[in-house]
Amino acid sequence: MEKIIVTAIAVGLTVIGMGYIVAPEFALGLTGQFQLDADARVDVQATYGGIQIGLGVALLILVRVQQLRAATIVLCSALGSVGIVRLAAALLSSGAGSMQQAAGVMEILLAGLLVFLVIRQSGSGK
Repeated sequence: MEKIIVTAIAVGLTVIGMGYIVAPEFALGLTGQFQLDADARVDVQATYGGIQIGLGVALLILVRVQQLRAATIVLCSALGSVGIVRLAAALLSSGAGSMQQAAGVMEILLAGLLVFLVIRQSGSGK
């Protein structure tokens, strides 16, 4: 189950990262309205697109070489930190929509599920 979850999220990150490179305004527009100048567009493509593709590919490589525990820990750290910061920022910001709060909760829940799977795997001696 852990392998399926990590692989699915890794593929999702890679695809979403490509979306940020190909159509950054559309990808950002899913959470609000954005108008990007040329510098901001390049920054979004590099930061969001590049990091998500890089993380997705790294996770897929770790799964492929049977380093599932390492992949799970990396993914848990990434999702947990993004979720905590997103949720805190959304709660502290008066203009943030409920979509940001929901996304933060979902990221934290996924990180928690991954922690559970790592603990369960450690307890079974694998």
